[in-house]
Amino acid sequence: ALLLFVFFTRTLRVQMAEALFQKQPLGLFLKMMGGIYVNRDTHDFGFLSESEEHLRKGRVVGVFPESRIPLKGEETPLPFKPSAAYLALSADVPVIPVYTNGAYFNFKKRARVIIGKPMYPRDYTDDSSDDKENIRRFSDAMRQRIIELERLLNEQTK
Repeated sequence: ALLLFVFFTRTLRVQMAEALFQKQPLGLFLKMMGGIYVNRDTHDFGFLSESEEHLRKGRVVGVFPESRIPLKGEETPLPFKPSAAYLALSADVPVIPVYTNGAYFNFKKRARVIIGKPMYPRDYTDDSSDDKENIRRFSDAMRQRIIELERLLNEQTK
C-alpha cells in the first residue's frame, strides 16, 4: 500500500504472494487493484508473462526481488531472485530502485522510502555473455543499488 502513495501518479501493478490473495476480503481488493498473483509454491511462472505484458504496454510493475520478508536476524537485503532482472531485460525497460525501511505497521518508527535513479539493464549487460550471466549481473547491480539506498536513507534519518 505504501508504494501506491509513493507512485500515486501511475497505476502500479505489484507482484504479490499467494498468501495475500488467500486472505479475504484483502485478496479481492488486491485483484481489483491490479495485483499480479505469484504462487511461490509451484513452478507456475505465469506472473512473468503477465508482468511483461504490462511492461510492454507502458505500465508500471512493482517487484520485490527478494520474494519474501527477511526473518529476524537474516542479512538484508536477501539475495535477489532473477525475475526482476529478467523482466527488465526482456521488456527492455528501466528499473527504478526503491528502498523502504520496512516500518509499515510500527507506530514507534515512521515508514521511510528512498527512490533511486533509473537503472537501464543494457548498461549492466555484455553482448558476449549469455542471458543467464547478464541476468545475474543486472540482478547483482540492483541489489547493490538497494544497499546504497539503504545507507543513504539511514544517513538522512540520523
